[in-house]
Amino acid sequence: MAVRHSAREEMTGGRPFVAADVLGLFAAQALLAMCTAALALVLPVSTAALAITGVVAAAAVVAALAGKQRKAHR
Repeated sequence: MAVRHSAREEMTGGRPFVAADVLGLFAAQALLAMCTAALALVLPVSTAALAITGVVAAAAVVAALAGKQRKAHR
């Protein structure tokens, strides 16, 4: 019984971290929306949205390549 009780505590103990991750993702989306709105003051909205999307996509590629390189060195 002690093992089962411990496993149950481990499974439910991560819920606050999941909530924090989701809220962090919402904050990042709000920040990106704000950046798009700020850039839309000087560019057309579609161009501003495309520019922000390009920057985020480039950051994702860099992160993926860094992760791939790190995994290869292990």
